[in-house]
Amino acid sequence: LKFTQTMTDSSLVALSLTAQHYAWGKPGNRSKVAQLLSKSGDTTTRYAELWMGTHKNGPSKVVLADKQPLLSEYLGTELPYLFKVLSVDKSLSIQAHPNKQLAKQLHAERPNIYKDANHKPEMAVALTPFEAMCGFRPSSQISFFLQNVPEFKRVVGADIAQSFIDSADANDAPKLKAVFTAVMTADTARVQKEIDVMLKRLDTETIPAFNASEKEEKEEKNNDSFVRDLDLNELVKRLNAQYVGDVGVFAAFMLNCFRLKPGEAVFLAANLPHAYLDGDCLECMACSDNVVRAGLTPKLRDTNVLCAMLNYTASLPNIMSGANIGSYTVQYRAGADISEFRLDRTMIVGKNKETLNLHAIDGCASKHASIILVYEGSGSVNGKPVKQGDCLLATADVEQLTIENRQDEITLKLARCYAPSS
Repeated sequence: LKFTQTMTDSSLVALSLTAQHYAWGKPGNRSKVAQLLSKSGDTTTRYAELWMGTHKNGPSKVVLADKQPLLSEYLGTELPYLFKVLSVDKSLSIQAHPNKQLAKQLHAERPNIYKDANHKPEMAVALTPFEAMCGFRPSSQISFFLQNVPEFKRVVGADIAQSFIDSADANDAPKLKAVFTAVMTADTARVQKEIDVMLKRLDTETIPAFNASEKEEKEEKNNDSFVRDLDLNELVKRLNAQYVGDVGVFAAFMLNCFRLKPGEAVFLAANLPHAYLDGDCLECMACSDNVVRAGLTPKLRDTNVLCAMLNYTASLPNIMSGANIGSYTVQYRAGADISEFRLDRTMIVGKNKETLNLHAIDGCASKHASIILVYEGSGSVNGKPVKQGDCLLATADVEQLTIENRQDEITLKLARCYAPSS
C-alpha cells in the first residue's frame, strides 16, 4: 500500500495490509480489494479479501519511518476483532461459524482443521449490490418449494418432505433440521442426477416465485427498480455452473436468497447458515477464522457437524441500515451480546466535514485501538491527508475524529471498526 504521507502523530498511524487470493475472489479489474491495493490492472490474480487486524493468517503491519512491526507487536496485544473487505465473484461455501463452546471443542479435537478456539460472529455491510444466502427461509416458503420443485422433494425424501409440509405453519425446528440434513447428506450421484433433471426441465419451465403476485404488486407500488429477492431460476443455474452437481444448489430452496443495497448490512450470529454469492462488502467479526462447511466448496466438508450445530429458526433475514450518529456517519451494531466489534461508516459529499466526539456519542468509544479504512475519495482525518486505500490505526485514547472531504466531485467514504467500550 502507498500512503499519502508518513504519519508522525503516534495516535494515528498508517497500516500495511494483507490480501487473500481465494478462488472465489474477483479478478483485479473488478475487485474493490484490488482497487484499494492499486492493483486494478492485474486481471490474472483473484483479489478476494483484504485483512485488517492482528490475526495470524493475515496480520497487518504498522508503517513507521524506519521499520514495519506487526500490529500485535506494536500494540503489545491482539485486537478482539478482524476487519475485512471482500470482493466476491462466485459463491463462497455454505457455512456457519461455531459459538464459543463448540469452537473450543472443535479446536481441541481437530486443531489442524479448526485452528481457532474462538467464536466468529460477523457482520457484512454492502459496498455494491451484494447477494447472499442467509438463514433459513420461513417454513411456508420451504414448504412451497417442496411442493413446486419435484427434484428438491425427491432429494429430501417423500416422508420427510410430507411431514414438513404438514407442519409448516408450526415452524417446527426438528422437522426443518430433518429436511436440511436429508439434503446435505443425500447420495452424491442422486443429487447430481436430480440437478441435471431440474436444469433440463428449467429449459422450458420456471420455478414459481413464492407469493409472486404480492411481490410484483409491492414492487410496482414502490416504483423501485431494486428487487430484494434473487431469481431462483437464474441462481440455481449459476450455482451449478460454479460447482457442478453440488448439493449446495438445493440450498437455494431452504435459505433466504436476497440482495442488499449499498449501505445495508446483515449480522451473522453463531450457527447461522450462510453463503455470500456476489458483490463487494465490508466485513467485521470476532478475531477468528473458524468455518464449518458443507456445500459449494472444494474444501473440507464437515457436514455432520454443520447439520448438528445450526440454528433451525426459520425467518426472513434481518437487514440493517445503520443508525445515524452524525450528519454523514452511520453506526452498525451486531447482536446485543457481541462486544468484539462495531462499525461506523462515514460518507461526506462535497467539501464538507464531520467531527465525531467518540466519548460523547453513545457506543462510539473504543476499548482498544480502532482501524479506519478510506475506501473511496480523499480528504483528511484529524488534519492528516488520506486517500483511497489508506488504512489508519487510531489508538484507544483518540477521543475525537474530524473527517474532511477536500473535493467537490468525489464523495469521501471511510469506515471505522472497533471494539466498543459500552
